[in-house]
Amino acid sequence: MRTQLYFTLLCLVLGLCMAQAQVTEKITQLRASLEQNPQDSVKVTIMSDLCWYYRSVSMDSAFHFGNEALSLSKRINFEKGMAQAYNDLGILHYTQGAYPSALDHYRKSLKQREKLMDSAGIAGLYNKMGLVYQNTFKMDSALYYATQALKIYEAQGNLRNTIIMRNNRANIHRNLKQFDRALNEHLEIEELLKDTQEYLLLTRAYNNIGNTYLDKKDTLKASAYYKKGIALAQQQDLIKELATLYNNYGSILQGDKDYLGAVDNFRKALAIRDSIGDKMGVASSAINLGTSYLRLGQVDRAFTYLRRGTRLSESLNAQDQMADGYDKLISYFALKGKSDSVLYYQDRYRMVNDSIFSSRVTREVAEIQEKYDAEKREKQILEQRALIAEKDLEVRKKNTLLYGSFGLALVLGLLGYLFYNQQKLKNRQLKKEGELKTALAKIETQNKLQEQRLRISRDLHDNIGSQ
Repeated sequence: MRTQLYFTLLCLVLGLCMAQAQVTEKITQLRASLEQNPQDSVKVTIMSDLCWYYRSVSMDSAFHFGNEALSLSKRINFEKGMAQAYNDLGILHYTQGAYPSALDHYRKSLKQREKLMDSAGIAGLYNKMGLVYQNTFKMDSALYYATQALKIYEAQGNLRNTIIMRNNRANIHRNLKQFDRALNEHLEIEELLKDTQEYLLLTRAYNNIGNTYLDKKDTLKASAYYKKGIALAQQQDLIKELATLYNNYGSILQGDKDYLGAVDNFRKALAIRDSIGDKMGVASSAINLGTSYLRLGQVDRAFTYLRRGTRLSESLNAQDQMADGYDKLISYFALKGKSDSVLYYQDRYRMVNDSIFSSRVTREVAEIQEKYDAEKREKQILEQRALIAEKDLEVRKKNTLLYGSFGLALVLGLLGYLFYNQQKLKNRQLKKEGELKTALAKIETQNKLQEQRLRISRDLHDNIGSQ
């Protein structure tokens, strides 16, 4: 069984070497394309690609091509190139732990992406900015940017990136010690991934669920999910995830005093991490392996790994791992009866612990300050909203009064116009009635005159006839 597992590890390492060879071949092809002196915009794209591929080979070369791409993009006013160059340089600074510089480059890239209305690029930058805030313990800001990125990916119907952002957001809840909320999110992600072929994301989901159950002190469920992750990672040749899962599962076995099982898992994790150059991972696995050998009573073998892991931790200034290494070395030298070395490592352990305590206090103060600032910002926003609402209400009242006055004036004008027309019509009617009366009077007078004329005529006729 063990031979089969080591054969699997060998295959994984060979696969990694092949992948590294492919990166080297890609760099060679890109440099050959650059030497053909293409047009400037194409040259920017090639240099950006070189920046990306050199990231895992030579950081100096990666920075060189990233800066060259940015400089040329500015010179030809190529906004897409500037956006990509700022993004790539931000990733390089992030990889080196230079978080303020990374954030500055991400913000500059974001401005360009917004000009270009590149929603996918904007979402990617929101994600990266959220990770910076997460690593600097500004969880409120980390949660905000992760949620903004999630909204964009959901609107685009991008399932893979939606799951990645939900996973990041769940890990933020874990950091905030909201374990139930984080666990529910991770379990929902597992359900979404079951019917897909996103094996990398599913493996990470198993690991995250295991970690969260471990936070909740449920080692049985944590072990079950680590085993599921290990099986899937072996099947799909996901070596980096496999190393993490071996290391995490080994820690549970060590806690359960199954030191032989812990040694087996830590050795596998260490072999993979050595092969991929994961120095931080190597330091962690080496100290864990040394601790298991120490518990088994194999003190000389334990010292080999404890010394290696501790020295590597010192070179990386990984204080938590340094403290763990010093603590185990104290136990080793105590078993060896070397009191001077015990006192030496006790002093080192105390110094590192004081530094860790100071850093944690600073971090907690920063978190409290961030929460206070967030509450203060929220209060200011609410006050501004209330002021805006009050002004809006006042404007509405003024508008209502203005429109009411205008409406009243319109109604009064209309009534006045109607009254004027009616009066005018009445006057016209009275005038016509007067004219009619006058005409009737004239007609009556004429009729009377006519009758008188007829009477006089008859009288004259009669008189003439009688004569």
